[in-house]
Amino acid sequence: MTRDPSGPADNASAGPAPNSTGRPPAGGTPNAPTDDWSSRARAAALRVGGVFLAILIVIIIFTVLSKPNTFFTITNSLGVMRSMSTIAIVALGLTLVIVVGEIDLSFGYMYGLASILIGVAWIVWGWPIWFAIPLAFAAAVGLGSINAVLVTVLKIPSFIVTLGTGQLVFGTTLLVSNTATSTRPIRRPARPSRRSRSTGSSACQTKTCRSASRCRPSGCSAWR
Repeated sequence: MTRDPSGPADNASAGPAPNSTGRPPAGGTPNAPTDDWSSRARAAALRVGGVFLAILIVIIIFTVLSKPNTFFTITNSLGVMRSMSTIAIVALGLTLVIVVGEIDLSFGYMYGLASILIGVAWIVWGWPIWFAIPLAFAAAVGLGSINAVLVTVLKIPSFIVTLGTGQLVFGTTLLVSNTATSTRPIRRPARPSRRSRSTGSSACQTKTCRSASRCRPSGCSAWR
């Protein structure tokens, strides 16, 4: 009975055996999770810091280009934040869609329809404001449910779905607001000749025509 030269002693000195993938086990590099977390935190800090740096540069540029005490004031800052508050609320909801790898192109159209529904229901239809606001929420929930069914059940790409539903919502907004597009050409009034602009007509020079409100020849530059 001969002894195998590659015995337990040799195996023990060889180190941990590789796994089925041919790579050393994860326990061999205990600092990898810490390094990965620090790199992610550094990347996030750079992104957030870049955003704040861009905002600071914009504030400095507009402060320098604007008149004194007009841009960098408390009143103007409150006005900007108030006007951007609704966009920020919509962006928070859209962030969840982007995180899961999808896109929603109809959120802007739904934003317009919700505001139009509240205004029309409250002012035109005579609804109480506490009924007009839930109506806008119901319309938004309905559109979101339609998009969700088309994307998750029918497996249609979200880009195509939201592009189509956005156009439908835009048409609904025009219908609710009773907005129509005019196809008639715009007719501009005829431009007066150079002579009429400089001297005026004989009727315009008379005292009676100047005092009468209904007598105003076209192209009369001497009318007062």
